[in-house]
Amino acid sequence: MFGSFVSIAIAFIAVAQSPIILAANIHARHLLHQRGGHRFQPVPKPDVRFMLPTDRPNPVTASTPPPLSLLERDFLLEFFEALRGVNWTESSGWGTSSDPCASPEWFGIQCIHVQGGNESHVSGIRLEANNLRGVLPSLAKLTFLGTFKIGNNEPDNISRNAVNGTLDAVAGNLALTYVDLSYNGIRGVSDSLCECTLIEVLSLQGTRLSGTIPECFGGLTSLRTLRFGYGLGIIDVFSEPGSTISGTVPAVLCELPQLYYLELQSTILEGTIPDCLGIGQPDFAYLMMGANRLTGTLPQSICSAPLLWIDVRSNRGLQGTLPGCLASVTSLDTLLAEHNFFTGHAVPEAFCGLSQLTYLYLHDNSFSGSLPNCISEMQSLTVLGINTNSLSGTLPESLCDIPLLEVAYLAQNSFVGTLPACLSTLPLQALDLAENTFTGTFPAEYCNLDLLLILYLETNLLEGRLPECLGRLSLNMMFFSAADNRIHGNFPSGICDFQQLVFLGLDVNRLTGTLPPCLGQLTTIEQLELSYNDLDGTLPPEICTLTSLVTLTLDNNMLSGSLPECIASSLSSAQSIILHNNDFRGHLPANWHLPSLMSIVLSNNPSLHGTLPASLFTQRASPTTPTPSHNRLRAVVLEGTSIHGTLPQDICECSHLQTLALSGNKLSGSLPACIFTLQRLRTIRMANNIISGEKIKTSLLLTLL
Repeated sequence: MFGSFVSIAIAFIAVAQSPIILAANIHARHLLHQRGGHRFQPVPKPDVRFMLPTDRPNPVTASTPPPLSLLERDFLLEFFEALRGVNWTESSGWGTSSDPCASPEWFGIQCIHVQGGNESHVSGIRLEANNLRGVLPSLAKLTFLGTFKIGNNEPDNISRNAVNGTLDAVAGNLALTYVDLSYNGIRGVSDSLCECTLIEVLSLQGTRLSGTIPECFGGLTSLRTLRFGYGLGIIDVFSEPGSTISGTVPAVLCELPQLYYLELQSTILEGTIPDCLGIGQPDFAYLMMGANRLTGTLPQSICSAPLLWIDVRSNRGLQGTLPGCLASVTSLDTLLAEHNFFTGHAVPEAFCGLSQLTYLYLHDNSFSGSLPNCISEMQSLTVLGINTNSLSGTLPESLCDIPLLEVAYLAQNSFVGTLPACLSTLPLQALDLAENTFTGTFPAEYCNLDLLLILYLETNLLEGRLPECLGRLSLNMMFFSAADNRIHGNFPSGICDFQQLVFLGLDVNRLTGTLPPCLGQLTTIEQLELSYNDLDGTLPPEICTLTSLVTLTLDNNMLSGSLPECIASSLSSAQSIILHNNDFRGHLPANWHLPSLMSIVLSNNPSLHGTLPASLFTQRASPTTPTPSHNRLRAVVLEGTSIHGTLPQDICECSHLQTLALSGNKLSGSLPACIFTLQRLRTIRMANNIISGEKIKTSLLLTLL
C-alpha cells in the first residue's frame, strides 16, 4: 500500500509527508485486521461440563415447595430496588406479592427446600445481561445461595449489566459454587473469597479489580474455572490493559487439582509462568495468559496437562523456543503465541504429529528456518499464522495437502520461489503472502479460490499480467492487493465483478492503459489505490458512483482530461482524494460538498486551473445546506497547478486544518487575517505566488517567497 504517500516536487521545495496522508498508508491493513483478520480469530468454547458446578442431589422433597423465607424475600425486594429493577430487561414476578419460589418463579430465581424445613431458600440468581444498574448489596442473608450470575457474556451487549460495588458483597456466602460478575464495575480483590471453599467457577473478567491474586486461592481445591483480567476472545494487542490485576502469577494456582479453565488475560501481571503449572492437574485444558507482561520461557510443566488451548500472545517478554514436549500434548487444539520474542523453528518437525491442532498463531516473533515437509500431517489445521518472522526457503508443496486450511498468514518473512499453484485446491478464505521475495507470475489457478475473502500479495517480485479470470473470485473477495510488484498490462476488468470488494491495492506496478468505466460497479469499495503506475486516459465519471469510497489514490500516473465535476459532490464518504503528479486539465470543480473529506492532494497537475472554490473549505453536506457541516478538512495540497485568484475567507471555517500547501500557482492578494486563528494549522506553503502578508505566526512553517 504505497499509493497514498505524497511526492510533490516543486523547485526548491522538499515536501514533508502529511500525517493525514501517512495515515492512509496503513488504512487497508487496519481494515484487514478489523474486518478480515478478526473473523478468523479463535474464540474458546470450553466444555460446559467442566465450567459448571458438579451435580448435587436435589434437596427439594415436596412436590409443592413451601414459601420462601420471609427474610430472604425481603432481601430480594431490597436487591430489586438497589439495582433499579423497574428498568430490567426482564423482571417477571419481581416486586409483586407472589412467592418467588412458587411456579412460575420470579425471573432468574432458583429455590431449594431443605429436608425437614418449613420454608424454601434462594439457591440461585441468574440475571446475566439484564440491564442491572447500581451498587451490589451484600448477599449475606442468602445463606443457601450457590449460583450468582450477573455477568455479561459480551461487554457491549445492549442489555448489559453495570453493577458497581466490591467483592465483599458476595464473599460471605459459604455455599457459593458459581460466581459470575464479568464486565461489571466490581472493585477490589478480597481475601474473604477464600472462605468460599465450595466455589468451582469464579468469573471476574472485565471488572475493575486491582491488586494481586490472593495466595489463599490455593485453598480453593474445588475451583475448576478462574477468570481474571479483561478476558476478551479478541485482544487489542496495542491497547492498555483492561485490568489492573498486578504482581506475579502465584504458584499456589498449581495447588488446584480440579483446575480446568485458567484465564488471566489483559492484566499487568509480570514475571514468569510458574514451572509447576499443569502438574497434578489432570483436567487442565485452557491456559489463557495473553496480553500481560510476562517474561521468561514457557515452562515444560504445561506439557503434563491435557491442554486444548494455550494463549500466551502479546506478552512481549516471553522468549526462548517453544517447549519440545508440546509435541506430546496430542489434545492441543489452539496455540496462540504471537507478539512475543520466541525463537527457533516455528513448526519443529516434532510438532507435525499434533493432528488435532486447529489454530496456530505465531506471528510477530523471531522464528527462523523453513516450514517442514511434514506439515501436511497436521490434518486438522484450519489457521496458520506465522507472518512477521524470519522464515525462509520455499513454501513446501505439502502445505497444499492440509485439507481444512482456510487461513494462511505468511507475510513479512523471507520466503522465495514461485507461488505454489496447488494452494488453489484448498478451501482458503484468507491468503496473505505479502512482503516476501516471491517471483514468477500470478497463478491463474488462484482464480479457483472462490471462497477467498482476503488475498494479499504486495511487496514481492511478481511480474506478468493479472489473469482476466479474476472475475471468478467475485462472490466473496473483500481485500485484494498485489501492490509493489512488477505487474504490467491493462487493468484487469474481471476485478470489476467483485461484489463485496472493500480494498483494492494495485499501486506501485507497471499497469498501462485506461481506467475502465466498470470501476463504477465496485459499489462496496472503501479504498482504491492505483498510484505509481503508467495509467493514462481520463478519469471515468462512473467513479462518482462509489459512494462508499473513503480513500482514492491515483497519483503518479499519466491521467489527463478534466476532473469530473461529480467527484466533488458524489463521493459522500471520501476522506482522502490523492491525484497529484498527473496531467489533469481544465477547471477545478467549483461545487464541493464532501462532509467527510480530510485531505485533498492535486499538486503537479500544471494545466489544472480556475479559482480556489470557497466550497472546498466549507464542505456543506449538500449545495443547498445553509450552514457548513462539521468540517473535518486537515490537509489541502494544490501545488504546481495554474490556480489563480485570491484565497477565500472560508478557509477560516476549517478549524481542523493542519496543512495548507498552495505553492507554485498564480494566486494573488493577501492571506486572510483570520487564518492565524486556526489553532491546529502547522504548515502554510505559498511560495511562487503573488501573496502578501503582514503577520507571521511563529508556530507556522510559512513560506511566502
